[in-house]
Amino acid sequence: MIVTVNTMKQCEQNSGLSNFELMEQVGFKLAIEIMNRHKQHENIVIVCGKGNNAGDGFVLARYLLDSNYHVSVIALYSELTTPESQENMKKLPKKIFVKKNDIFNSIENANVLVDAVFGFGFKFEIPSECKEVFVQYNQSKAVKYSIDINSGAEADTGHIACDALKSHITFALGYKKIIHVLRKDHHLFDECIVIPIDIKECDHSELVEMTQEQFVKEFPRIQEDAYKGQEGIPLIVGGCYGMAGATCLNILGAKASGISYLHVACDEKIYPILATKEITPVFHPFTLDTVGSVLKEVLPKVKCIAFGSGATYLDSKKVILELLLQQSTCPVVLDAEGIRCLQNNLYILKLVRTQVILTPHLKEFADLIGMSLESLKTNKLEIAKEFAKEYHVTLVLKGPHTLVVSSQGEVYINQTGNAGLAKAGSGDFLTGLITGFIAQKRDVFMAVILAVWLHGHAADLALKNHHQRMIQIEDLKQEIEQFYFDQC
Repeated sequence: MIVTVNTMKQCEQNSGLSNFELMEQVGFKLAIEIMNRHKQHENIVIVCGKGNNAGDGFVLARYLLDSNYHVSVIALYSELTTPESQENMKKLPKKIFVKKNDIFNSIENANVLVDAVFGFGFKFEIPSECKEVFVQYNQSKAVKYSIDINSGAEADTGHIACDALKSHITFALGYKKIIHVLRKDHHLFDECIVIPIDIKECDHSELVEMTQEQFVKEFPRIQEDAYKGQEGIPLIVGGCYGMAGATCLNILGAKASGISYLHVACDEKIYPILATKEITPVFHPFTLDTVGSVLKEVLPKVKCIAFGSGATYLDSKKVILELLLQQSTCPVVLDAEGIRCLQNNLYILKLVRTQVILTPHLKEFADLIGMSLESLKTNKLEIAKEFAKEYHVTLVLKGPHTLVVSSQGEVYINQTGNAGLAKAGSGDFLTGLITGFIAQKRDVFMAVILAVWLHGHAADLALKNHHQRMIQIEDLKQEIEQFYFDQC
C-alpha cells in the first residue's frame, strides 16, 4: 500500500502504541537491517536532525552500541523538537556524539552513513545550517541509508530540494509513501525496503496500485458466445500526410488490447498507406468537406474514441475536436494535437458532457496550462490533481512514472516501463491501448490504468531479448500477445 503523510499519521494514531513505543520498534528493526549488512568494526555514522526522525536514529545508535558496533552520531541541532527524540538522545553516552569541528572528518572516514535528519514533515528547502553537511554527505563513498524519507525530499509531492541526501537503500517505515514510488524521477535511492511496524492496516488509500496479479484479474474476458464487436468497438481518428505512422501505432495499440472490431477515420491522403498496412479495421476516409458527415455516421457505433495522434498538419483538426466533444456520447481520448488544440480554450472541457481522457507528456501539459516545465516538475502530482478536478477529466501524465489522475482525486503512479519507451511512437501506441481497454470496460479509470501498466510491462518484457535502445514500439504488440498467452 502507498500512503500519504496524513494517512500515515492516522495509522500511527490508531495503532494503540505511543510514539515512544513506535520509535523503539523502528530503531530495533533498523538495527537488525544494518547488522545483517555490516560487521562490527565498520565505522557507522548516523546523522540526526531534531524531530522524530532523529529519535529513530538515536534508538538505532543505541541498539548498535549494545551489539558492540562502532557508532558515532552527528547531531545537527542542539535543541530537539519532540520529547521522544529528547529522551532517546539522553540514553546515549556523550562520547559517541561528534563535535562540530570534527563533523566533516567523521563523514569522510565513515564506512556507513545513516540519514536520520528530516522525516516526512520536510517542506521546501534545506536549512542553510545543514547545507555544507549535506554536500559532504553526498560526496562520501560510504554505504548510505535513509530512514523513511531521504532528507530534503517531500513525501507527498515528490519535490526534491537541492542537495537532498542520497542513499543506496531507503527504509520506508510501515508503508511506502508517494516519494518512494517516484524513484525514476528523482534517483535519490537505488532501492526502497519497507520495514513493517505494528500499526493498524489502512482502510483506504487515495493511491491505486497495479500488479500482474491484479491485471490478470481485471483483464476483460471473452465470453463463450461472444461475437465481433460485443466487447466494445473503438474509433481512432487522426493522422495526416507525413504522419501516417502515428495512426498505424494507434491501430496496433488498440488491437493489442484484445478488441475484435475497430473503426478508423483518417484523412483520405493517408488512407492507402493505412489500408496497405492494416487489413482488419473498417476505414472511413474523409476530406475537409466530408469529415463532419463521415464522423456523424460512425459515432453512434463506437464505445470509445481517440483523436490527435499524428494530426499536426490535418486541416480539419479543430472541426474534428469540436464535433467529438459536442456530439460524442462515449469517452474521448485526446492525444498530441488533440491536446494542443485545447490551448487557450480549456474552458471547453467544462462544457463537455462525456468523459474526456487527456494523455500529454510533461512538456505538452506544461504548455497546456501555461507553466514552465521546471515549475511543473517541482509539484507535478498536486498540479495534475487540481487540473483533473477543475476540468473534470482523467489525466494521463506521461513520464518515467506515468501518472493517472481521476477527476475524483484518485491517483495511480505507474511502476512499469523503462527508458526504451522514450522514443517516437510510444505515446501513439499507448493511446490506442487506452482506447481499446476503455471500449471493453465500464470503469474508465481502471481501463486507463490497465493500459498504462501493460504498456510499461511490455517494454520490461522486451528487455529479455533486446537492448533498451533497440526496443521497437511496433514490437510491443508481440510482447503483449505472449504475456496474454502466458498469464491471461
